[in-house]
Amino acid sequence: MQYFILLASVVNLILAFLILAKCRRLNIAQKSFFWFLVITAIWSFVNYLLLLHPGSIFILRASYAFGALVATSAVIWIMHFTGKTKSIIIDLALVVSGIFFFVISYFPFGVVRRLILLSDGTYRFESGVLHIAFIVFVAAMIALICWALVSYFLIAKGIFHEQAKYVLGGAIIFSGGEMISNVIYPILGLRPVTYWDGVLSLFFTIPAAYAMVRYRFMDVRIVLRKGTVYAITIVIALGIYSYLAFIGAQTAEQLFGYQSVFSNFIAVILIAIGFHPLRRMVEYVLNTYFFPKRMDLRVISKRIALQLSSTVSGIEDILKTIRKETGPALGVESIDLFFQKEQGIWGEVQPSINPAISINPQTPLFQYIVKNKNILITEEIEFQINESNNPEEIEALENIKLFLSKHNIAAVVPVFQEYEDLIGILFLGSKINQSAYTIEDIQFLKNLQQNLPLSMSGIILYYQAMKRVEVQMKK
Repeated sequence: MQYFILLASVVNLILAFLILAKCRRLNIAQKSFFWFLVITAIWSFVNYLLLLHPGSIFILRASYAFGALVATSAVIWIMHFTGKTKSIIIDLALVVSGIFFFVISYFPFGVVRRLILLSDGTYRFESGVLHIAFIVFVAAMIALICWALVSYFLIAKGIFHEQAKYVLGGAIIFSGGEMISNVIYPILGLRPVTYWDGVLSLFFTIPAAYAMVRYRFMDVRIVLRKGTVYAITIVIALGIYSYLAFIGAQTAEQLFGYQSVFSNFIAVILIAIGFHPLRRMVEYVLNTYFFPKRMDLRVISKRIALQLSSTVSGIEDILKTIRKETGPALGVESIDLFFQKEQGIWGEVQPSINPAISINPQTPLFQYIVKNKNILITEEIEFQINESNNPEEIEALENIKLFLSKHNIAAVVPVFQEYEDLIGILFLGSKINQSAYTIEDIQFLKNLQQNLPLSMSGIILYYQAMKRVEVQMKK
């Protein structure tokens, strides 16, 4: 167990410096989370030393001291993460309380008075006069964390709701362990199980750190799925290898009277050849029975591509097809399509859902999508603003965010002809259930983005040709 605690200390320290490396401009929530990670790393290391030297009263007191700072720094971070406070006075009050219990933990009359060696070789500590106050303090900090996260989770939407869900889950695991170790055990007269605190902290810090360094927090789902695929594949492969090696060894012993390494070599070759097909099979089974949405979106994407290439006769039919297939698949109601009628002149495909939208090639949104050519998710603009050091880029992103929020646009899908000329823009509204656009959703939109140009470019060319004929006839 001591090596797991040491590993937890190292991982938390790595996560702290990962925050510094990935986030160019730290906001107050990221700064407080950085210090929470550093303090947690030190606290885990102190607990590691306590396992090595269980009779050291100084290390035990240090464990309590840094435990107070962990609770305080966690509350400060969560309060800023959830937006519950922006007051420096509250931060200062929390810091002072944490430092008070940090300092008082080292005094003999404070939290731990002395250690008593028992007959079985273990130690029992005698509580100080402020031990109950320390327990109440930790319990209050844990209750404050849970209140802030739960209340934020209930009102958060989209990607922020997803972030809150994972952080809340980690907080429950971590806080539950802290309550058992530092509150319930002492009340029952038992010694706190300090060694599991550091390990449990990883359930809290890893998902939260991931949220800080990646825009799309739902990547966790993809990572878990891929990890599951490879884990199951390896287990099956090892099982097959063991079976083949056993059968080969038994056969060699029957035929030649001794076990041959040649059978093991054959088993390794067979596993190497079959590993990739086996992985594909496991991935197919998991996607079909455990992640059906991904498979459903692939099927719908292929169906849209077929319809766009065969049955579409006009620009209105394209929008009709997209609304019919994409709306139910992603759970959105608002879908609008703009196309370039003539050079620099844009028109909205009828019937429009949001007629207030107007396309101006000089606007920051237009210039941004022409430059970046990627699908733009409105919720992620805030993360881009926080990470940018360019004042002009920040101003442009803020204007884009204001425009998209005003018109309830959650996703922007630019359509390019041969990946150069922007010929269309697809606007999608927020989801009906207010959830975020997931990785699967964005991949679906990317497939749609790739399938639209061929259908749209032909129709637009026909439209422009008819327009020229109409102008000539008027002359």
